[in-house]
Formats: sequence, C-alpha cells, structure tokens
Amino acid sequence: MQHVKATHSRMQDNPRALRIGIATDGFSPVGLSQKSYSIWPVMVINYNIPPWLATKKGHMMLSLIIPGPKKPSTMDIYLEPLVEELKLLWDGVRAYDAGARCPREDRWFTLHAICMWTIHDSPGLGFISGLAVSGTRGCPTCGDHMQAQYSTSLKSTYYLGHEKYLPFDHPLRAGCTDQIPPYMTMIDYCVLEARIQAGEVPRVSSGLNRVSVLLELPYWDSLLIQHLGDAMHEEGNVVKNLLQHIWGKVDTLNHRRACVEFGMHPHAWPYTRLNALLDMDPTSGCLLHMRTHELGGKD
Repeated sequence: MQHVKATHSRMQDNPRALRIGIATDGFSPVGLSQKSYSIWPVMVINYNIPPWLATKKGHMMLSLIIPGPKKPSTMDIYLEPLVEELKLLWDGVRAYDAGARCPREDRWFTLHAICMWTIHDSPGLGFISGLAVSGTRGCPTCGDHMQAQYSTSLKSTYYLGHEKYLPFDHPLRAGCTDQIPPYMTMIDYCVLEARIQAGEVPRVSSGLNRVSVLLELPYWDSLLIQHLGDAMHEEGNVVKNLLQHIWGKVDTLNHRRACVEFGMHPHAWPYTRLNALLDMDPTSGCLLHMRTHELGGKD
C-alpha cells in the first residue's frame, strides 16, 4: 500500500481515495458436487476501513456472479464491466461526502480508486490472469527460473531449488550459491509470448494462455503484488504437508524412489535385500521416527 502511495500521486495524502481488492473463488451451491456445478462470485474489498472490518459481511460488495454449471475457461468476458468501472474510478468520479462537517457546497469532491490486487487460490490464479499454474509452469511468479522435474515414480511434477530463497549463511543451503531470481509480471509474459511468435526465442510455450483484461488498467503493471494467494488454502496445504511429512504419512517406497531420481537424500534411498526385495530404513525418512531413534528410549 505504501508503494501505491509513493508511485501514484493521486493516492498520496488523499484519505478519500479508495484502495480496493478483488477476491474470487468457486464453490458448489445447494449441496451439489463441484464437478456437477460450480459458481464463482467476485467480491470487492475496501481497504480504507480497519482490517478487522474489511472482510466482514456488511463491508464487502458482491460485484459479479459467474454462473455454472462448469468453471469458466476465461473470466475476461465477465470482468470487462468491472474493469471499465475501475478505469472510470481511476480517472475520477464526482462524488458527495455526506458525512463531511463542512458547508453543503464543499462536500462535492473527485473520487479516485485503485485496485491493488486480486485474491484467489492457485486454480483461480489461472482463470483470472490467463497464466499456466500447473506442470512445469506451476509458478507464474518464478517463470523461467523454476526448477520443475517430473517424477515417474510419483506420476507428478515436483519443484526443486527452494534453498536459494534462504539466507546465504543458512545451514540448509548446503552449498547452494544461487540467488533469488527476479519475478515475472503479466507484462513480462506478454513480451515473452511476442518474442516467441516472432521467432526470437526458440520455445514452444511461454505459459501465457491469454492476455488478461486486467492489463487494461493503466496502473496494473506498476503494482508490486498483482495476485495474492488465499491464506486459507495456502496455509492449509503447507501445514497439512508438513504434518504428513513429520508423521511419516508420505514416507512410501515411491517417494524414496523419487529421491533416487532427483539425487537427493541418499540416506533415504531404498536398498535391496538378499531376496531381491526393496526395503527402506524406517528411521531415515520420517522426522518423528528420527527423533524417537535419537532419544534411544523404548517409548
């Protein structure tokens, strides 16, 4: 928010200027499964009020309802009226401040508004931005700097190289000298797609499925954070996977074979017994077993 104030003069020292965000997510109404029917509401959140009130029922505005029965392949058609209103609010709209303590003729002012970001889960990011969010292009922010590798044992794509985001003196860096790469914006993807179409870059795909209608906003490319992940989904998935790793729920033979594919954690690689059966050390993969083994007690 401070970056918005420093970048755009009409947002500086203007308490009446609106700072809003757009939130969307799909759900299934009246007890139906999401595969049979999915509806997408689009909410507008006002950040001029305190944080403990911004997401309350009486302070959010339902601007759009994208009907089902299937999830939308593109949201641009539905978002166009909202984007047109946002552009109008950015230029300025004559408004009346009924709560101002001043003469009636001085209560008229020019209202400006800026959309600072969109809030959604990972699939919603693909719908609203037009960027690929799965496979080798799973992180639009990382772009070409993502280290994605497909595991034949787990039949899924895994993302490596996260140690470069740690401080250089962190023990888990394990000799990694890579630095944090620059993040890619929607404009960067559009430029990359244009270079691919012109034959300047020998690639098949840039990860851009379409040009989002949000780029019509004159200030969108100047925003540091254009898309926010929903905390409910992000934190829930992270905590769930951490607990499963600690309790050994994902310590399977296929996961250890994936360690062999990636050349990681040699102490957890499965070994072959005399009867030619694969086996694995139960104390080398599960953190709970490792700590219990270090204690040396029977309990």
